[in-house]
Amino acid sequence: MSGDISLRKLPGESTTDFIARIVAARPPLTGEEKVALRVIFRPVIESPEPQALPGAKPAAA
Repeated sequence: MSGDISLRKLPGESTTDFIARIVAARPPLTGEEKVALRVIFRPVIESPEPQALPGAKPAAA
């Protein structure tokens, strides 16, 4: 990352704004980074949908 980007939240800055600022300052992901993220998240992406626990109440829509 560029040396002029603060990796700390600014006073009064929300977490959402902090994350948006950091993401906006970062260059696009490289091919190598994309592959690494796919490897990390593959188990979650490929896992079946979680099943409701017996006796659990359905979430309100």
